Amino acid sequence: MGPKLGVAACVALGCCGPAAAQDDPPADQAGDVQGETPGVQAQDAQGQVAESQVAESTEGDPPVQGPPPQLPPRFSFDLSQTGDFEAGGHIDGGGDVFVARIGQEVGLTWLPSLRTRARFTLGNELTFYDFDDAFVLDPIDGDPFDSFNEQSLGGSVFHVPNQTWTLVANGAVGFSREDDADYGDSFVWRVGGGALYRVLPNVSLGAGFLAQSRFDDEIRLLPIPLVDVEFQLAEDVRFVLNTVDGGRFLYEPSDAWTFSLIGNFADEQFRLDDEGFAPDGVFTEQRVNVFGEAEWKPLPGLSLRAGVGSVVYREYEIEDAEGVELNDATLDPAVYARFGLTYRF
Repeated sequence: MGPKLGVAACVALGCCGPAAAQDDPPADQAGDVQGETPGVQAQDAQGQVAESQVAESTEGDPPVQGPPPQLPPRFSFDLSQTGDFEAGGHIDGGGDVFVARIGQEVGLTWLPSLRTRARFTLGNELTFYDFDDAFVLDPIDGDPFDSFNEQSLGGSVFHVPNQTWTLVANGAVGFSREDDADYGDSFVWRVGGGALYRVLPNVSLGAGFLAQSRFDDEIRLLPIPLVDVEFQLAEDVRFVLNTVDGGRFLYEPSDAWTFSLIGNFADEQFRLDDEGFAPDGVFTEQRVNVFGEAEWKPLPGLSLRAGVGSVVYREYEIEDAEGVELNDATLDPAVYARFGLTYRF
């Protein structure tokens, strides 16, 4: 599966689509609108504020005068464009590769109440590989494939029934394929769910499950630990750790600027076409990225991001149509760069 339907680290409990992972929500929305971890503290805090406002306005004689508590917008939309680039990736055993990923996503967030959030996404991502003498992967001409395409349609629901628990559920369907591969052989799906318990005001822990299809006709069923942790290290510095995004250090000198140090993991799987040395086979890639990123919000709802770092680990594997491994290789660390643009309204 592709990066949004098949990343075990993403748990399928909140992310689906090329731009789902790195954006913080507007301050007037309950929880994170980008489909990340449930945002227990944010949603529950708004619920407590609303409840306290109602209590203050109804107790005593005479009642406290003032406007009624304000609900967040019931519906919000977002449009995202992302790009990722990996350069200088030498393949152990010989050869090099340059990789580019271009993604788009349309998102809809629905807030039926202060304690419930539903998000729906439609995403597309193109991945281009430019191999040079990669005979360790393709013994015929050293160029095993050119590009892949992934489409995904997903939804997730987060519910905070009280001050200590958050319930999550998620599902997605899509296609993950080389350009000329058969759609019927490239269909992928995923469902997941779980619960988090607030151990401390800034620490929530829990457990969930992930069931997802694989191209070897097996279903992968995994238990998943869920983590949602945030520490305020200084006035402008935070550390955030969650199951979806991994770990992030954030420096926020102003409302318009955020600087982050991020580490994450990806596990992708694609169906190959019926040509080449592995017709109708499967390509699998695993990688770990570490990078710094700057985010600028010049206008309300508009977010521009740029980052640079390294792909510190990558492994490629190619299987035939029967699931028999043909070739695999690890790659040296490579330069990693990314950009992103998101507009919410």
